Amino acid sequence: MDELKIKSIDHAANDNPLFAWHANLVTVNRRKALILINDEYRYPILLYGLKAPNFKALDTVITRGIREFMYAEGISPEIVDKYLKAAGTVVFTETANRSIVGQMNQASQDVGYYSDELELEHLCQPDFSLRLGSYPTKVGNEYQKPKELLLTALEQFANNDDLHSVIQDAFGWLNYHLYEFTVFESRRPVALIVCDEEALAGPDYRECPKLLDNKARLKDAHH
Repeated sequence: MDELKIKSIDHAANDNPLFAWHANLVTVNRRKALILINDEYRYPILLYGLKAPNFKALDTVITRGIREFMYAEGISPEIVDKYLKAAGTVVFTETANRSIVGQMNQASQDVGYYSDELELEHLCQPDFSLRLGSYPTKVGNEYQKPKELLLTALEQFANNDDLHSVIQDAFGWLNYHLYEFTVFESRRPVALIVCDEEALAGPDYRECPKLLDNKARLKDAHH
């Protein structure tokens, strides 16, 4: 944020870690390198050799880097497009997870170890990402490979029909209508779909489970 000359933007407490990335800016061989590590699957991305024009459009540079890295990992363009669309606009906030900061610091050291193998002609360094993505890293109390976490997370994401998005698209809404839907089976209510946390925590007037729309899948509300 010092490099960008911006202030931190507050982010919602329930941000989806699938779309959140920790970032660290370091200097390697007199070149600026930006290391990104995803909060959910801990996969590192390296952007190497950034210059002043890159920082003026860093949101675009980061998005392009994520796209190139996912292509290199063999993720289909359709899933990559869906992921980036769901991720939305890039915003910059202060780091919040000490565990990820530790992994990011280790990745920063690894950049120095492999600096002779980096491609000077390209910002995105997918070979570096693919190498580190195959090494086990500590996530919670276990050691897991970021590559395996990535593929599992994106498979779930690709197969998860976000009910909130479906409702917004179906009605042509723009995320500002309050609503709730009751799902019936044989004239008996079996689920209540609500649109926000306040409604989720509110009194129950139907004897059935409540589901928050952006955390429910279509199959969860279908009987």
